[in-house]
Amino acid sequence: MIDQGWDILLALPQRWKSDWEHIEPVGWMEYLAGKNQTLSSLDESVFEWAHLVAGMTQVDGAVVMTERLELVGFGAQISGKLEHVDSVAQALDQEGSEIRKEQTNCVGSRHNSAYSLCNALHDVLAVVVSQDGTAQLIKWNDGMVTVWEHLSPSLIEA
Repeated sequence: MIDQGWDILLALPQRWKSDWEHIEPVGWMEYLAGKNQTLSSLDESVFEWAHLVAGMTQVDGAVVMTERLELVGFGAQISGKLEHVDSVAQALDQEGSEIRKEQTNCVGSRHNSAYSLCNALHDVLAVVVSQDGTAQLIKWNDGMVTVWEHLSPSLIEA
């Protein structure tokens, strides 16, 4: 079902390519009232995928995915001779243009691993879910490792 959902998502732009200028945004209530079977299948697939990934985060270690959200593995450890990151930029806005520098000496190995990975591989996007349930988005931005407390679609597209 998950593969079918991604196939639907990837096919939508091809199917409606000529109609893009005629498509108008809809609100949440219109979405809930909709009877489109394709969107219902996609919605169910995304829901199943989210629960699958959430279950994998219960295992200690990283969940590793490709840019297309294909699962590579879980329970992974980030290894190698990566440079330790002494400070990160805490984003104060969605774009990360307003920041506050923070030292990393008070965070655990989960965060330090993500910081080091993003510092070494600038195209990596890391999501760290803490044991207390909070999540952080970590990415190289404007010359340093930057941490967001909230997920922003514009950040993922960057």
